[in-house]
Amino acid sequence: GLIIEVNEETIRFVVEILNESYRGEQGWTTERGLVSGERATETIIRTEIRSGYQYYLYKQDTNYIGCFNLSNNDSAVEIGGFGIKANYQGAGLGKALLNQAETLAKSTLNTSRLIVSVLEPRKELINFYERRGYRLTDKKYPFPQHRGVGVPLIDNLQVVVLEKFI
Repeated sequence: GLIIEVNEETIRFVVEILNESYRGEQGWTTERGLVSGERATETIIRTEIRSGYQYYLYKQDTNYIGCFNLSNNDSAVEIGGFGIKANYQGAGLGKALLNQAETLAKSTLNTSRLIVSVLEPRKELINFYERRGYRLTDKKYPFPQHRGVGVPLIDNLQVVVLEKFI
């Protein structure tokens, strides 16, 4: 597979992957029961890129099947917008893509501390990151409705932050 930085022509693939992997019917990463609405729109991705987020797509053969972004966050680099299309999940691509994201964060943003944010009820996703060397911090915050990434379906939905030193 190939990692490509996102440009104006490829933003729509990011939107497609994020909406399918976060809010779709299939795949083990879906948040359907926890959050309603779209996870991404072209407008949001464009705004994030303008404010300094670096978005990347993962291309296999002719298909865009994964994505992630990197952003500076409080002396760390956050890996966010991380998704793999549902029918490609479970084959180790998430692990491979996370490795690539970590390598890029270190080489392009010169960081030694990485963070990821996960919905607190998503124990299996937290476990996925823990198996990759991330540790839960004591930092948590309410679901960020103001970002336009969906509306919580449960009360007091919290986001937890995990970190890893590389």
